[in-house]
Amino acid sequence: MNADESSNKDAKIEILIGNHRVEIINRFSLRKCKLFMEKCENTNDFRQAFIEVVCQMYCDSLTTDEPADQREPLSEKDFYEIDETQLEKVLNAILDRDSSLSKIYSEKDIKDPYERLYLTIKQQIQNLAESFKVQIHTGIDFSQFQNQLQNISKQISDSVGQFLTGFQEALKNIDFEKLAKAKKYRECHETLNSFGWWYLSDFDKELLDQIHDGKETIGQDEVDSIICQYYRANRCEKLKNMVKRWNRLPYFNARAIDSHQMVVIHGRRYYNSSVKLLIIMIEGVTRDFVQSHSGEGHFHFFKVRQELRNILENDDDITYFEFIIVDCILNLVDEIFGGHFDPIAPDQSPDYKRDKQLHGQALGMQTESDSLKLILQLNELYRIFESVSI
Repeated sequence: MNADESSNKDAKIEILIGNHRVEIINRFSLRKCKLFMEKCENTNDFRQAFIEVVCQMYCDSLTTDEPADQREPLSEKDFYEIDETQLEKVLNAILDRDSSLSKIYSEKDIKDPYERLYLTIKQQIQNLAESFKVQIHTGIDFSQFQNQLQNISKQISDSVGQFLTGFQEALKNIDFEKLAKAKKYRECHETLNSFGWWYLSDFDKELLDQIHDGKETIGQDEVDSIICQYYRANRCEKLKNMVKRWNRLPYFNARAIDSHQMVVIHGRRYYNSSVKLLIIMIEGVTRDFVQSHSGEGHFHFFKVRQELRNILENDDDITYFEFIIVDCILNLVDEIFGGHFDPIAPDQSPDYKRDKQLHGQALGMQTESDSLKLILQLNELYRIFESVSI
């Protein structure tokens, strides 16, 4: 969630519908985005589609414990008569909440503000797809978009390090909170991304400046060394503090012993062992998170991933763009566990595959950066789960 969204998470918009003054919560969630885009596609009436979204925002803002006779007696038909200034007030509030959406919107020269919003959302989805070199034609069929993103796996090479380089590609367009606050942070992220890493809140200013300012003269090995040494400094103090935070969530706290041992073996440079343990932990925390929210367990990890998508899609605090990014990240995480592994012909599978690791057929030497990237990947899952759990 970017800074604009975070600060206005529960902001309310006051508008007039006829003689009624109502308040609606400013949440243009994935569900409402899908409603808007589908109505635009089906009817080509962009204003009408947006009115239906505003009506849905109003309905979602009504509390169930409020006495029925005290609620505004408005129906969808009432919203059809909304004054244009009031409708644009809602539109502007939505744009104010999402800086990336607002930027694209301001660059489009379209007279109809609601058609302009429709084309803005299509472009934002297309931009994300292009960053993965995936072509989508409508930008509306989210399930088709999801399936197309899975084709990214064909581009992933046969090593943990190369896979994780693919993983960071999913993160390069994320509008992190700090990236939204300062142009320099965005530039630092692009620099880190060019070296196979990504911007994280755990990277301090000195580290960012050291890599960013020296990007023209330093090489890949030096960048890896800087980042690895940053987390290794003072006997892995920063890494230990980060991992300790995970215990705030029950899915991680249940694995506190594993987390501790993972930091120990990583700190002692037993990277082949830490990689195996981290892969197990990624699957475990994901399974627990899904079961705690859905009340159901699944044998196959693929079904766990499907259920996780459902949970995120129905969370109104996650906007459509956040959901797409999270879904992309989790698709890449799932690449570790997906696919067929043949123990008779293990060389047909890359070493990063979960089955190859746990069947004892991943015989390559893992590096400190391989292990550290998996730790940071697990930290990203923590941040995702924490935002949904609050």
